Amino acid sequence: MSLQLDTNAVVALVVADRQEQREAVLLAVERAVSAGDCVVVSEAVLVESFWVLQTRYGLSEPEVADRLRAILSAGGVEPFDARLAETALLVAQRAPALSIVDCLLVARAEAHGDAVLTFDKRLAREVSGL
Repeated sequence: MSLQLDTNAVVALVVADRQEQREAVLLAVERAVSAGDCVVVSEAVLVESFWVLQTRYGLSEPEVADRLRAILSAGGVEPFDARLAETALLVAQRAPALSIVDCLLVARAEAHGDAVLTFDKRLAREVSGL
């Protein structure tokens, strides 16, 4: 069994203004891990959390990527695909002009040796190095 975190739970782990929610999330994660369950952040929740932290809380792309990487590397919380999530967040740090969706696309292409068809010049520069 697994415990799926939603965007509000992930955001509560990042921002200071949600201390009560943060404590509730940490307690739920601790209980799930103690029971042998996985705590998962899905791809959709990662994308939405990234967007919320940028638009609502004004964090920069590299700062959001750094904070989400910290959460996903903390004990007990796992991303949908550890390698893909880590690569996408690293791309977000080095290419902050790209959206998190584009960063995931770059990460997938890198992982599978795929080509990417795009008319976005920023994305094209990033994938040309693969």
